[in-house]
Amino acid sequence: MTEKKRRFAVFTAISLLFIALMFGFFWSMGLLDGDGPSITLPDDGSGNQPGVPQSDPHLTVQAEHYAPLVVTSDNVLSVVATLRRPHTYQYEAQVTMSAGGKSAVFRALCYNKNGYAKTEFLNDQGMPESHVLAGPEATLSWQAGDTRVFSGPAGGISEDDSRRIPTYEDLLSLPKEEICAGEAVTLDEESCIYATWIDPVTDEEQRYWISVASGLLVRAETVNKAGDTVLSMELSGLLYTVDDEVFRLPDGSLAWD
Repeated sequence: MTEKKRRFAVFTAISLLFIALMFGFFWSMGLLDGDGPSITLPDDGSGNQPGVPQSDPHLTVQAEHYAPLVVTSDNVLSVVATLRRPHTYQYEAQVTMSAGGKSAVFRALCYNKNGYAKTEFLNDQGMPESHVLAGPEATLSWQAGDTRVFSGPAGGISEDDSRRIPTYEDLLSLPKEEICAGEAVTLDEESCIYATWIDPVTDEEQRYWISVASGLLVRAETVNKAGDTVLSMELSGLLYTVDDEVFRLPDGSLAWD
C-alpha cells in the first residue's frame, strides 16, 4: 500500500468515528421533525416555571423545560431526551486520543444542513485534508484536491467503531439504573446537563456535557479504570448558519441535487 493510500485509509477510519459522534443520533432520535417527548421536571419548591432565554432564533430548544433544573440520575435520561438541536449549524470539534503515554489530536470542521452532515478533517496547518459527507442515502468521502469520491451505505459504521466515541444514542439506550450520575452544571459559563455511565464491556466511564441552549454535545470524555482520560472531545465556534457551498462535491454538484 502506498503512503498516500495509507494516509487516506487512516483519515477514512477517523472520519467514520466522527460520524458516529456527530451524526449517529442525528437520525436515531428524530430531531429534525420538531416533535419529541415531553417530561415533567421535579418541582424545586420555588414555584418558578422552568425556562431559559432564547437569544438566537435558530435554536429549537423547548426553553420552558430547562431552568431552573433539578436533574438527578433518575431523570437525566428524560431531560436529555427533550433537548433539541438546531436544524442548521457548524462548529469545530477537537478529539484527543491517548494510549501508552502518547496522545494524538484531531481537529475537524463539522457542518449540518438539510439533513446532511459534512466533516472536514484538518491537517497540521489547519487546512481541510479529508472530507466525509453523510446523507440519508449514502456516506461519501474524498481527499482535498482529488476528484475521486468513495461511497458507502448511510450509517455504514460498525458497533465496535461507534463505541469508541460516546454518543447521545449510547446514553439514551441505557436503562435508567445504569446511569451513575446526572445533574445540571455550568461548563465554561454555559448551562449543561452532565451524565455518566460505566461501559460494561470496557469498564470505562463515559462522561457527557450537553448544552441546554443548543442541545449539542459540547464535551465528552472516556476515562479508564486507572482514572486516565483516554478520549476527549470538545466543541467550539458554534454558528447557526452554513453556506450551501460547503456541501458541493468534487464534480461541482450539491449533495442534495
